[in-house]
Amino acid sequence: MQITNPVQQFIQLSVPMQASVAVLALIGVQQLRQGHIGRVGIASAGGLVFSTAYPIWNQLAQMWRAYTAIAVVFAVVASVSYLTKTSMSSEFYKVALLLYGAGPIIMVFLYGFPL
Repeated sequence: MQITNPVQQFIQLSVPMQASVAVLALIGVQQLRQGHIGRVGIASAGGLVFSTAYPIWNQLAQMWRAYTAIAVVFAVVASVSYLTKTSMSSEFYKVALLLYGAGPIIMVFLYGFPL
């Protein structure tokens, strides 16, 4: 298995893809500086992970299938919490930020999913 330089990989991407990666990186930096993720963000991230993983489900490693399944659970819990106007514990939000904040989502899409 040959290890390639991430900078070389980035340079080989098309310009629209480079722009997309740059925008996602800026979103990630903004969210990390903000330091939290809301219920709508959690539900959106879960939906994004599921909608990306579903078409390639058979190609995903077991770890990424588990990550996707947990994303769906977090999305459902966050959605129900939002719709019933009940707040979750701070631990729920911390774990959600670690797993489904912009930074982790970007890393999963770049390195985990065979897109």
